Amino acid sequence: MDNDNNPSLPDDVIDALKTGSKIEAIKLLRVTRGIDLKAAKERVEQYMEQNKEVFGSSRQRQDSSAGRFVFFAIIIALAYAGYRYLSN
Repeated sequence: MDNDNNPSLPDDVIDALKTGSKIEAIKLLRVTRGIDLKAAKERVEQYMEQNKEVFGSSRQRQDSSAGRFVFFAIIIALAYAGYRYLSN
């Protein structure tokens, strides 16, 4: 089994993280290394934390998601307002 101080991950796990598939990365790590869910999640998160320049912080990802939601909500509201205006 791997040393907990060695945050290196298999290439397929890193590729999954780069595509934004954290859950897939955890699944792959569990299968590859034969470790439990908690250990795999901790290793993936440790790797992401140590490589913030590639993955950003979890706070940045949350902010980005919230920003997208607000953007789409505004677009939908404008489209509805335009529809109501044009239908009168």
